[in-house]
This record gives sequence, structure tokens and C-alpha cells, in this order.
Amino acid sequence: MKTGNFTVRLKGDVADIVDELVSRGYSESKTEAIRTSLVFYGMQLGLISPKRLHRKVLGKMKKSGKKYTDEDIKEQLKGI
Repeated sequence: MKTGNFTVRLKGDVADIVDELVSRGYSESKTEAIRTSLVFYGMQLGLISPKRLHRKVLGKMKKSGKKYTDEDIKEQLKGI
């Protein structure tokens, strides 16, 4: 897996959007908001498969030992 570090300076509307994503709880931090946005953009362009992401999430959930019922998931989705 490749890694990269860089600094991003945001101004105006873009900075406002990132702040809003964090304040509404869609992301835990500005860094996470940017990371998530890049993944979403990659999916929109067809660079990342949603099925592949789903498999990765299921694998991480299995490793964590957390279990969610269908009802738990429905409630979480309603909350979003």
C-alpha cells in the first residue's frame, strides 16, 4: 500500500464545506473529510469499486469483533 503526506490549504467555499462536514458529524476531522472525499470522487470516476470497498469494510468489521444486526444497521442509516 502506498502512502503520501502533503499539506492542503483550503480557502473560501471549499474550506466552508470541509468545516460543515466536520461540524455535522459526517467526518471526525478535516483530514478524514478530505480522505473520504477522495474515495468518493474515485468511486464516481470508476477508479474504485464500491463492491471492493464493501468487502474491505466487512473484513475490518470481522477483525474488530463488532456485530451489527440488520435492525442496528437500519437505525444507523435512518440516523444519517
